[in-house]
Order: sequence, then structure tokens, then C-alpha cells
Amino acid sequence: MRYSIVLAFAFVTMLNIFLNNSVAANSAGSALIVVDMQRYFAERRKTADRGENPMKLQQAVAEIVQLIEKAKKARMPIIVTEYVGHGPSMEPIRKALEGYQNAVTFLKNENGLFDMYNKSTQAAIGWLREREVEDLLIVGANGGTCVELSIMGAMKNGFNVFGYSQATADFNPELYIYPYRFGDRLNNFTYSGKFKEIVGNDADSFFSRRMVVTEAGVVDSKVLISR
Repeated sequence: MRYSIVLAFAFVTMLNIFLNNSVAANSAGSALIVVDMQRYFAERRKTADRGENPMKLQQAVAEIVQLIEKAKKARMPIIVTEYVGHGPSMEPIRKALEGYQNAVTFLKNENGLFDMYNKSTQAAIGWLREREVEDLLIVGANGGTCVELSIMGAMKNGFNVFGYSQATADFNPELYIYPYRFGDRLNNFTYSGKFKEIVGNDADSFFSRRMVVTEAGVVDSKVLISR
């Protein structure tokens, strides 16, 4: 009986090591970050039902859910941020993450996840460093504040960042901005990390390629996860 228990314990231990190593190998230095997709931000200005706003919200959420599924398939780390005091992430996002062990939710008290005075900044950086993450795909809301500031903070901390217009929205205007484009302005900063925007429906490029900063400072890419 004791021998069987020892064997069972050894098996579970080896299985956990295998799964952890598989996650590290398959995540391949990349992570997905979903910023503040809380219903409060879409509804607080009482414009959620105006014009095309309902369709834009639905499309943004659906696109983020697809990204989560792709990240799970690639065994990629996922961070979800929620601004403290404003409720949970929207239900489809929570459901997509159910049972996925390589995901974590950080509450934040500042606009950017990596802001100096955000209480979860160091925990988030540590969580990413433990998983040897170098490249981030940052999406969510609101594009012109929390998402943009999270991108800038990530670059300041040495992460290369991809933005994806189809999974980023700004709910602050009366008519939502979606898809949300960053344009070239985030490339004008001299941060140690670099920025690249994915436009259109080409998010698969993030899950199969990663950024490489050459000696000349040019952002290139190489195959990250074989198809």
C-alpha cells in the first residue's frame, strides 16, 4: 500500500513538472494581456445602446475571446486586469478562461498595469519574468487610456509589445472607437521595448512569430511557434 502511494505521488510530481515545462516551452516567450474588459467602462456614460455601440462591443469581446482560445492552444500565459471597484471582466471572457491554469487576474488602481503607483505592477512583472516572457499582446479597453498606458509601461520595462486593433476598443467617446488604432505615435518613444501594431484580422501572426530587435534598432520577426 505504501509503495503504491509513493508511486502515485511520484507520478503526480513528474506530471506537474512535465506540464509546467510544456507551458514554458509552448508559450515561447510571449503572453496575452487583456486590459479592463469590465462592463462598467462600456456602460458608465449611458451610451452603450447608441448607434453601432452594441455591435462594436460585441465584436470586441468576441475577438478577445478568440485570442484567449488561441493563447490557450499555444499554452501561453494570460494576464487579465480589472480596475479595482468596477466589477469583474465580462462574462464571455471569464468563461473562456475557466480551468486554464496559466492565467492570472491582477487588480489595478492606476490606469496602466505597469504604472509606478499601481499596487500590482511588481507582481505582474515578476509573474511574466518567471515565465521568461519577452513579447506581449496587449488588448482591451479603453484604447486611449488604460491600454495605451499599459503598452507604454510594458515598453519602459523592456517588453516588446504588439497592439491589435480588432481586439481593442475605446468606450469613452459617445460613439465607441472600434477597431482602435494606435498608429505610429507609440514608436516615437525611446523605450527599451518596441511596439508593433497588428491591423486587420492578422492576430495569428502574434501566435506564430515574435519581434526581434536588430542592432540597427529595426523590429523584425522570426518564427516562434511552428504551425
